[in-house]
This record gives sequence, structure tokens and C-alpha cells, in this order.
Amino acid sequence: MIKGINLRLLRNAELLQFTDYIIKTVEHNNPKDLKLDERLLELKEIYNTVDSLFKLPQDSLLTAQLQKLDTERDHAIVGISKIIDAYLNHFDPTFVNAAKLLNRNLTMYGSHIYSMNYQAESITLTNIVKDWDTEESLREAVNQLNLGDWKNEMNSKNMQFIELYAQRTDEYSAESLDKIKQKRIELYEAYYSLRDLITSYATIDRKNPGYQLLMREFNTYIEQYNALLANRKGHKKEEE
Repeated sequence: MIKGINLRLLRNAELLQFTDYIIKTVEHNNPKDLKLDERLLELKEIYNTVDSLFKLPQDSLLTAQLQKLDTERDHAIVGISKIIDAYLNHFDPTFVNAAKLLNRNLTMYGSHIYSMNYQAESITLTNIVKDWDTEESLREAVNQLNLGDWKNEMNSKNMQFIELYAQRTDEYSAESLDKIKQKRIELYEAYYSLRDLITSYATIDRKNPGYQLLMREFNTYIEQYNALLANRKGHKKEEE
């Protein structure tokens, strides 16, 4: 069973991040074999339209600020990765083991995090920091390699980036906002349609592990975004 999430409560940037991860998850799990390719294509087409509405002009001050923060968080994750790589060759096995733990965690999220698109990198860095803060073994490894300042720097720049990215609607015209509202509704419908199709196939074809895997991965993302909504103070229904 795929858990519920009220997409209407997500900010524009959060909705794009969530949808991007859903699309990539299905793409990486043989959508044609699972008979999900047509429904996935519908979601991708609407997602691409919504994403294009968020393209800021290159002369925008906001664009320059976003690019600067993006570069700074890139430098942080690259620096962290290089330090971990160096410790993999340390003469003390205690440091090597700590480096292996952190390297394994980073590898889960891909080999070139710094080259991801804005939305994907934002949620990836957020998840890495969450892992390192909440999992005791990873937290100890961070302390062992003295990476606390690096982690905090990366998190600070990433959080600033996410907040600034979420404010982008301030630069949009009323016409663009109307289009975004309509396309958001279409995006909700396309996601829920894909979700319901997966649930139906999982019920009919119980022996196919592909559907169960998709549902588990969907639920991982949904739990993260539901936690985000629950923690948002003074939260009100968002209709950006």
C-alpha cells in the first residue's frame, strides 16, 4: 500500500522535487515491463511543463543568488567526498572504517551529487544530513573524521538555497501564477493516477516484486515530505 500525501500542501519547489524523485524511481524500475510507461509519460509531460514555468531569466538577481548558493553547496559536498576518499587510505583502521561507512552512505545517493538538477540535489543533501544526524553509526563516523563543520556548512548553504528557491514565485506575473495553479492540479491528478495504477497492479500481480519495490520507495519519499509538512510551523494550505 502506498501511503497518502496531500500534494496541495507542498510548496512549488517541494512539489517539483517530490515529482522528480517519483519519476526517476519509476524510470529505474522497468516501467514498460510493469505496464506503467504510458501513465509515467503523462506525469513527465506535465512535470516538464510545470518545471519550465519556473525558469527564471538569467539577468534575475534571484538567479545569481541561487547560482552562488548552488556553487557553495557543490564545493561542500565535493570537499566532504574528497576527505572521505583520503581517509579510506588512512593507516589507522578506525578512520578507514568510519570513512567506509560514510562513503557507503554517499554512494546510495549517486556518484555525482553536485551535477544533479536543483531539485534533486536539494533533497539529496537534505537526506544525507538527516542520515548523518539521526543514525548513530554515521554520526560517530562524522565525529571520527572531524567532518562536523563541513556537514554544517553544506546543510546551511543547502537550506538557504531551498528557502530562496521557494521564494521564486515572487518574480512571476499573475498570468504565470494562473498557469502554475492549473498545472499543479494536473500534476496532482497525474501522480495520483500513477499511484493508483501501481496499487492496482500490485494487488492483481502479487508475485511480481517490482510493484512492491516501487511502493516501498514511494513510501520512503512520502514519509520524508509528510514529516516536512508536519514540522512546518504555522503551516497553512499552500496555493502558490
